[in-house]
Amino acid sequence: METQSRIALNIGDRYLSFRIGNELYGVDTLRVQEIIGLVPTTRVPRMPKFIRGVINLRGKVLPIVDIRAKFGLEDVRDTERTCVIVVQTLRDRDLVHIGIVVDEVADVHAIKSDQAEAPPEMGLDIPASFISAVTKVGANTLILLDIETILSKEELSGEAEYAARAKA
Repeated sequence: METQSRIALNIGDRYLSFRIGNELYGVDTLRVQEIIGLVPTTRVPRMPKFIRGVINLRGKVLPIVDIRAKFGLEDVRDTERTCVIVVQTLRDRDLVHIGIVVDEVADVHAIKSDQAEAPPEMGLDIPASFISAVTKVGANTLILLDIETILSKEELSGEAEYAARAKA
C-alpha cells in the first residue's frame, strides 16, 4: 500500500520518452528544459567516468552526463540521433541544469497515476532507486526515471559509486 501511495504522489502528467539501447525511458516534462544536438564537451579532470564533460550553453557551464555509462550499460558509438536532454533538478535549494546524453528522443506521453506501477525489485539493468514507476505504452514498457535521485549531488560526485565499491 505504501508503494502505491509513493507512486501516486511522484507521478507527473506528461513524460518525454527516450531510448537507451532497446529500452524506453521517460522523464517528467516539467523537468525538461530543452533538447539539443550532441556537441563536443570539455573533459574535467577527476570527474566520474559517466560525466562526459561540460559545455557552454548560452554562457552557462552545463555538465553532461552519459546516462548509458551512469547505468553501467555497454558503451556504443554516438549516432546522428544521439542528443542531450537538458533537465533541471534541485541542488541545495538551487535549480541546476544538467545535460543527459541519450541514444534518441522518442515521444511525449500522457501518463495517469493509475497506469503506473512500482518498479520490479529484480530483472532491471539499472538500480531500482533510479526508477519512479513503470508503465505500458503500446507494446513497450516505459521506465519512468527519478531524475532527482539519478542526478543527486552524491550520485554525480561519484560518492555513491565509491560507497557501493567499499561495501563489496
